[in-house]
Amino acid sequence: MDTLSDLHYHFAHVFLRDGAFRTPQQLFHTVRIYGDPFIADLWEAAAGHLGVLAGPVPPPPRVVMHRVNARIFVAVIHMPPATDLALAHRVGLTWIFPPVDSAADAEATLRYFTLEYGEASDGGSRTVLGEWTADGLHLNHGDGPPLEPEAAFLSAIEVACGEGIGR
Repeated sequence: MDTLSDLHYHFAHVFLRDGAFRTPQQLFHTVRIYGDPFIADLWEAAAGHLGVLAGPVPPPPRVVMHRVNARIFVAVIHMPPATDLALAHRVGLTWIFPPVDSAADAEATLRYFTLEYGEASDGGSRTVLGEWTADGLHLNHGDGPPLEPEAAFLSAIEVACGEGIGR
């Protein structure tokens, strides 16, 4: 991987992930309120950390907030175009809020999904639905949905959270 691919990979798979699991409630409110400027600041910080600032840094990712159902909110991070294996096309910061009748101190649970560039058995490209856990495990949920429409990624997340169609 080159330096820009390193930035792309580390932003989605390390930098953003670590921050998300460190302060999930704070991140939810910050992304919801500040959106793209906040993600752009994180992108620049990651670039500086990796020493990429000496050259041209690609445009930062952008974020779109979605309410998937009554309990699931997803901030979809649209990454720059993924051109290497394991680079993320999208990141789905997913907060699952407890049912309304839960204890007053119950907090939302964070799940961290990625829609990654993969290679099909015939040599073509495909997407892979991945997930990072709070303890650093990278799970592979198999073939991912197409990049467009974005609703396909949201549906895949909903199903992975056990709240999708047929549940």
